[in-house]
Amino acid sequence: MTLFTLDQLIDDILVQLIVALPLCDLLAIRQTCKRFSHLTKLRLIWYTRFSLDVLARQLPIPGPFLHVHDIAANDLEWRTRRALLLDKCWRTPSSRDLLPHIQLSISSEDVSKVILLYGTSNILAVFPSKLHLWHVDASVHLSLRTAHFSSEWVSPSPGSDLVVVRDLFNTGLLAVQSQHSIEILTVDSSQNFVCRKRLYQACGKLVGFYDQWLLLKTGDLYTEQEATSSIGVTLVCSWDAEDDGQKYVLPWIPAYGEFVGFTVFSSYLVIIWDSCLATFLLPESTPIPVGGTTRTIHPSQQFRFRQRIRAPATITACRSRAIPGIKYPHPAPSDAVDCLTIIARPAEHRTMLGPFSPYGGAVSRSLLYVASKPSEPLAFGLASIPLHLAGDFQAISAGPSGRGVWMEEYNIRQCSAQDTLTGGGLFTTVECDDYSHPLATLDCDASEAEVHLDFDDGMGRIAVGIGRDIHVIDML
Repeated sequence: MTLFTLDQLIDDILVQLIVALPLCDLLAIRQTCKRFSHLTKLRLIWYTRFSLDVLARQLPIPGPFLHVHDIAANDLEWRTRRALLLDKCWRTPSSRDLLPHIQLSISSEDVSKVILLYGTSNILAVFPSKLHLWHVDASVHLSLRTAHFSSEWVSPSPGSDLVVVRDLFNTGLLAVQSQHSIEILTVDSSQNFVCRKRLYQACGKLVGFYDQWLLLKTGDLYTEQEATSSIGVTLVCSWDAEDDGQKYVLPWIPAYGEFVGFTVFSSYLVIIWDSCLATFLLPESTPIPVGGTTRTIHPSQQFRFRQRIRAPATITACRSRAIPGIKYPHPAPSDAVDCLTIIARPAEHRTMLGPFSPYGGAVSRSLLYVASKPSEPLAFGLASIPLHLAGDFQAISAGPSGRGVWMEEYNIRQCSAQDTLTGGGLFTTVECDDYSHPLATLDCDASEAEVHLDFDDGMGRIAVGIGRDIHVIDML
């Protein structure tokens, strides 16, 4: 009987064996010889491991939003290893120390918003009349990291406060509204702002940005006489058209209340006000008639909240960002129900004693879920489930995967996606994690100051803006 060593096997067989190895063994065999080092760096190896170890487990995906064919082998390896390390760190809060944080030296103005550019090491600080871009040097240990100032963008209309929103489609684009225009900006490889397009006829206040669509709340710009029949109307317009583009009007009535947020869920546009939410067909599903430029889209369904809500709020479907061009393994369980989690503070503070608010705080959690069967027309339902949160929070931010962070006083704590079995099926929603192990503790009290919080669940990075200070916390 002839015995063969691994080195005598052909490459095709070795590749099949290497793919099945645990990650630690795969990295160990790479150190043995040049041949194995080459084989363990093949794109096929890391495409398979990325699919099985990251996508199949619904882990947050690190790195910028790219088509899978544009992701190189070394990038797939980096994404896979970072996702697994971050998952281990996230699931074992008791085994880690408090995370160090970087404090940025900003200008003399108070920061009005902080935005993490998903999948990158860039942080955007928004001020009333300018934007500052910072870059975190992640090549050194956590305790030695620093951030350096990269570039500045100044408003063409200094007299008005800037409104900045990030593209919900994860394209890396920003929409910035000044007094007379809306500019679509991106950041190039040299850390400079690049204007993709400038719109001079903005007919409302910018409140949202999704792919090619801008959401504008028109009521803020009308006079009292003009607003009698159209105040609060939300306008959806296409920004990348050659002409003025298509426009869609989403009707509003005073009973809806103030705008809180929006998202896209199950191919529907979901707009959330302080007293209710409404679902609308996406503009692509409702074409404008020939010769027209505007169309009114009426709500498909409307739901009223149990109690009015207010910011800060976070919205997540507890599903990681999808990468185009890849077939996802392991479909969801048959009893799983697609749902959207909305966590916010109630508009009226209520003193509550009980298991969910032992310190007098109150948090609203609503679930918008798919109530119809696959063979039936799509219909939604709305449920309210108490959130196990002791007290109140100053800010909260959850990523697409359901992982998020919230801040109370000077502690930053984590929350995660967890399955909840109800009579309607298996819901995946956001639950707060262990209270005894905060992620980080800041050396300032945020109980009285306005807090701006953002979280990139794929990179494991947190940005907190308090007054004139910006704190950056990395988990890896």
